Amino acid sequence: MKKLIGLVIILSLFFILGETFYLHSSFAKSNQQKKLNIEKLDFSKQTLKEGKTLYKRHCVTCHGIKGYGDGPGATNLNPKPRNLKEDKLKYGESYNEILKLVSNGIPKSKDMVPWKNVLSKKQLESISAYVKTLRKN
Repeated sequence: MKKLIGLVIILSLFFILGETFYLHSSFAKSNQQKKLNIEKLDFSKQTLKEGKTLYKRHCVTCHGIKGYGDGPGATNLNPKPRNLKEDKLKYGESYNEILKLVSNGIPKSKDMVPWKNVLSKKQLESISAYVKTLRKN
């Protein structure tokens, strides 16, 4: 029994110390840096130009020209459209989360519909990139 308790203590220390060393290792730091870099996406001027054009065509009615959720169609909506510039985005603020939301819409919402059957993958990526840039301004 003493051997079993000793083994459990040694294994526990091994896992605790191993995790501590991993968290401070250069490998863990490089992986963490890679995760952070995904938000530093550098979208081409052409992608953002196309995204802005698509945004004006499909999103301005509800979200407004500058993304404040003050488009002409917003007055009749409940809940009001998200202020893309300032509000915390409920479904995430990363490029991939915005792309997923634009593609799939908001579940059970008749207002924020999925655009994946209307726009091409490239168009969805462009409009999501443009919306992501609205967050920076």
